[in-house]
Amino acid sequence: MTRRAIIDGLPDTIRDELIEKALERNQTYQAIAQWLFQEHGITCSKSAIGRYCKSFSDKFSVLVNLGMPIKTIVENRLHIEARGVLLVSEELIDKLREKNSRRLFAYLDNMDDSQRKQLKASNYSNSHQKPSDTKKPV
Repeated sequence: MTRRAIIDGLPDTIRDELIEKALERNQTYQAIAQWLFQEHGITCSKSAIGRYCKSFSDKFSVLVNLGMPIKTIVENRLHIEARGVLLVSEELIDKLREKNSRRLFAYLDNMDDSQRKQLKASNYSNSHQKPSDTKKPV
């Protein structure tokens, strides 16, 4: 029986915790192996854990990077896999865009005309500098 088969045979709650620890990225596979032994009495190599968890990290890292809570990913991973990670990530981006668009650009509503002109002028001058206009650090 291989180590992967041991991980596959874990109860769902323990396997979910293992995946959650892997997605959090703040523990090494060695630390996860120690946790698995100390908390549950299961001996498994860090390499076996790494092989098992790598597929989850690769698959779900985009959702983690977009800010989806890891617990939500783990609890809904079968549903996410069924829908497709790419589709779910696009839906998450749309929700974030919808939620934050008003807040993100709210400062523009509070600007008067002179501030808008100043912002526009500074952006224009910064984007149209010639390389010789910029000073290089000595």
